[in-house]
Amino acid sequence: MTKCYVYAWRNVNNGKINIGYKSPNGEEHTYITSLKNTEFWKDYSYGLLKRSILYVGDAKDANVAKSVEWFALKYAVATAKDRLYNPGNNAAKGEENLIPKSTKQLVIDYIEGKTDAMPLLKKDEDVDFAEQLSDRIQKGEFEIHQIPRVEIEKYSRNQVRTKDKVINHIRNIRTKIMENPTRARELYGPIVVVVKTSGEKMIIDGNSRFAATEGLIGWEVLPVIFINETEFGETDLQREDNYDLVGLYENRAAEEIKEENSWADLKRNIVNYLVRHNLDFSNKYHVDHAREIIYARFLCVCESKQQLNGILKSILNDYEKGQAELKYEKNLISYDDSFSARYLWNNYLSKDIACVMVKASEAKFMKAIGYIQHAMFNDKKEKGAIVFHFSNKSELVTEEKEKWIDKVKKVIKYHNLPITVEVLPAFEE
Repeated sequence: MTKCYVYAWRNVNNGKINIGYKSPNGEEHTYITSLKNTEFWKDYSYGLLKRSILYVGDAKDANVAKSVEWFALKYAVATAKDRLYNPGNNAAKGEENLIPKSTKQLVIDYIEGKTDAMPLLKKDEDVDFAEQLSDRIQKGEFEIHQIPRVEIEKYSRNQVRTKDKVINHIRNIRTKIMENPTRARELYGPIVVVVKTSGEKMIIDGNSRFAATEGLIGWEVLPVIFINETEFGETDLQREDNYDLVGLYENRAAEEIKEENSWADLKRNIVNYLVRHNLDFSNKYHVDHAREIIYARFLCVCESKQQLNGILKSILNDYEKGQAELKYEKNLISYDDSFSARYLWNNYLSKDIACVMVKASEAKFMKAIGYIQHAMFNDKKEKGAIVFHFSNKSELVTEEKEKWIDKVKKVIKYHNLPITVEVLPAFEE
């Protein structure tokens, strides 16, 4: 570590502040403060404290940083002592002449409440951040509060699942709780809540566990930890990325009572991340970069690179289909039950020909052939007909690429089956 800095924490409710110096040694991103103040740590545990940077420099600038700390505490004690967590100016007297005038003004404006100073130091690797935050949670760095369910119900949700509520998983968690409540309390991890500067509280981990306790006697109060939004990054974009990543990381396979990430969950979050960062799948270099990003960012929350490769392939296939569908500007013809009944009777059934009308996607793996042979057997008919129609543009794109209906025709011809194949038009002529 080569950086030293002067940090400040401000209470988002009452404006109370704590100022301190961080030496070039130790973990930059996990350091909080050396202050021994019960009120500060209580407010921190509720996610009420927002961190800013008053000065940052290299290791050789340590004397300047120490001087900035001394100057800041000196000014705060003189002008805002009642709004300080610090007991006084216990910093070593610095050399005020070392401090740039612009830094002094920044410090004064921060203490006066006119600016939030510099944002947090940039986290080099969001993945490291997710792992570090999880480790801090496991080590008990964040105080666990017992909060009534009725209060938690008011919080908003950041959901990394493809579905807001997966009933089977919630039911499984609920069963575990009811069958062995003592063990469940050992494994029921705290619900993780972000506290935003606006005052909004948002759950980023624990939505399914929260839902599973609904109506259970003895679970009216649940464990919660609060983390201020500024711990998740400098910008709204970085924070949004990290809310999702932390949620995924916390949902990786574990003994703890919670629902693990599904393939669809991972795909959804990867797509959201790539879209937020404006990656263009029509550009080969963007696709290569996307693969690198996915490996670097999401390997810690899934089973293997092979799984990530499969997800990326699925994303690219979805993109290709979506692009191909754009060339069809017209709306598809919709064939309702009334049309189908009349059409099949007039063209086939009235002529003693068994018939099925199926979606184009049913041609895949020859499923449609099985349908018509079953219909011919039931109706005791010697001849049959398959009438395909396109229910959506995606089917049309897939058929153009895979040619499944053509393959159905070839199989029928190869086996010399008495079956006719018709494809209804997708668009009005």
